[in-house]
Amino acid sequence: MVEKSSDFVIPIRSRIACKHDGIAAELARQIRSGLLTGKLPGVTRLAQEYSVNPLTVCKALDALEQQGLIERRSRVGTFVKYKKRIGIFFLTRKSVLPANGPDRWQPVLPTLYNIVSEGISAVIGARQFAMLIQAVNPDDESYVHYLKNEVDGAVILHAGDGVTDQDLNHFSDLVFVRAMGQSSGADSFSHVTYDNPLTGILAGEYLRRRQCGKVVYVGSMRLALGRERMAAFRKAIGDLPLEHLDLDLGELTVPEFIAAGTERVREILARAAGQKVGFFISGDVYTAPIYQILRSLGREPVTDVPLVSCDNNYYFLHGLHPLPPEIDIQAYEIGRRSAELLLRLLDRQESEPAPVERILLQPVLRDSARC
Repeated sequence: MVEKSSDFVIPIRSRIACKHDGIAAELARQIRSGLLTGKLPGVTRLAQEYSVNPLTVCKALDALEQQGLIERRSRVGTFVKYKKRIGIFFLTRKSVLPANGPDRWQPVLPTLYNIVSEGISAVIGARQFAMLIQAVNPDDESYVHYLKNEVDGAVILHAGDGVTDQDLNHFSDLVFVRAMGQSSGADSFSHVTYDNPLTGILAGEYLRRRQCGKVVYVGSMRLALGRERMAAFRKAIGDLPLEHLDLDLGELTVPEFIAAGTERVREILARAAGQKVGFFISGDVYTAPIYQILRSLGREPVTDVPLVSCDNNYYFLHGLHPLPPEIDIQAYEIGRRSAELLLRLLDRQESEPAPVERILLQPVLRDSARC
């Protein structure tokens, strides 16, 4: 049985065998779990609840103060100082030059991972934990060391911009969950992601149902995820002729992409000889430019030209009309499930070995209201 207020949760009349050490350990557990926050009950109240002498409680509070978990404010009271902090770390070796000077470089956080972060934040915020969101180059050893000391656990994201599973070993002494990326990653770390090959299968099957005579894959092969997605798509389309618009918005500006893409798409459509041409846009970052290219060539996306986009990244889909059929990789759900898994790992008893869990979510084709 517990007594609960807006500021604390403590056992009623629970006698601690080890006196002040036991009381300190119990209060520390409640602080770290987020059950005990704000102002602590007074010494007299705690002594009554634990059925001990007030001096024993004072010794327990002395121990918590030395651990940095509480702070005493003269004539005000004792307050919880510790607040669990969760990191959201994006690992990348790709950087851009920011506007604040030529000698300072900073990593790029992909827009899609903002959606993953929203799912993480929904879970972490409900526990009232602090969050630290950072992009980091795993080669920056001093910064990695700083980050590990700043958080109790982390969700680590990486898309493969020069980063491998080996880089996760830099965080092996931290409780963490890997999110996103290929499902064939390291077996030694807990991982939440989506079935990437299924995105290519769903796209290929959709374009075949639309009776396309030729298909176009839009996207770069720079990352392993893209190559894996393309391989699954190629298999799903069977004997349909395949063209590859191998342009990368990670390397080109949007005007450069549109200029190069317009010429390529014009050639592809001209060679189609009356056949219906379908497009698999492998990432929503390409969707708006492809719409612009098709319309400049007198073709209307979705209605005239069957296409399907991938990721369900509303940052890039906002304002598009008509909205394309969309393969939802469930980025928000990946974030939410990653955070829930991380909290389970943090809440486990320290004496227990850390379990390794691998969660693979299934992408879903959403097109019933859009076609």
